[in-house]
Amino acid sequence: MTGIHTIGSLPDFRLETWFSRWEFAATHSFTASDAETMSVGELLALAGLSVDSLTSLDHGYRPTHGTDALRVAVAATDDVVTAADVLAFAEAQEARF
Repeated sequence: MTGIHTIGSLPDFRLETWFSRWEFAATHSFTASDAETMSVGELLALAGLSVDSLTSLDHGYRPTHGTDALRVAVAATDDVVTAADVLAFAEAQEARF
């Protein structure tokens, strides 16, 4: 059939090929989209939260470039940047693109 490919005939997915070569060989990963070096407890403690606070979190979709509260909090870490200057991304690869 035209347009149907078997797995063996598809070209390599370049990003996945790159990850398979370098993801665990690099000393520092600046493209990770997770907090792999932290436990959930450590991540929550960093945010000043407890495991109990997870029960009240809303897991719905958010604005593409971050909520107002997130952008205000990020901007507050700098003396010049305002919330209007801040864009949030889902992962480092997206921001780099």
